[in-house]
Amino acid sequence: MTSQDSTRFLRIAAWTWLGFLLAMAWMDFFLYSQAGLPIARPPLLQQGLPERPPPLTARNPLRPVFTFYAANGLAASVFFLLAHWRKIREKLGGAFYPLLLFTISAAPIVVNALVTPRFPNGPLANAEGMTLRQFPILFVALALAAWEYDLPRVVLFSVAVNALDLGLTY
Repeated sequence: MTSQDSTRFLRIAAWTWLGFLLAMAWMDFFLYSQAGLPIARPPLLQQGLPERPPPLTARNPLRPVFTFYAANGLAASVFFLLAHWRKIREKLGGAFYPLLLFTISAAPIVVNALVTPRFPNGPLANAEGMTLRQFPILFVALALAAWEYDLPRVVLFSVAVNALDLGLTY
C-alpha cells in the first residue's frame, strides 16, 4: 500500500461523503416539505382564512434540518479540500491521514449530538433515523482505518469512535 493509494481512497471518501449528504438532504427536504408532515402549513391557512403570525418557536421548523446539513456540509467540504490539497498533505506528513480520519469520524457524531435533538417530527427524526444519517459515513471511516492500519489499531479506532458517540449521547 502506498501513500498515493491512501490519498486516492481519501478522495473517494470525500466524494462519497458529499454525495451521501446531498442525497440525504434531498430526501429530508422532500419528506418535510412535500409529504404533508406536521410542520407543513396548517389546513386552515390553506383555506384562505387570514394568516396569523406563527409563534416564535414555529417560524422556521426546518431550521435544525438546515443547520444539520450546513454543519455536515462544512465538515465534508473541509475534508474534501484537505484530501485534494497536495501542499497540506506534504506539510502535515504522517499526521495527514489520522487528521482526515478523525475529521470523517468525529464530525458526524458531534453534529448529530448537537443538532439532531431539535429535529422536527418526521419519519427519520427518531434515533434509528439519526443512526441512518451517520452510519454510512462512519462505515467509510472504518474502511479508511482498515485500509491504513493493522487490526489492533482498527479495533482501537472503533472503540474510540463508540466512546465519543456514547460520551456525547450521555
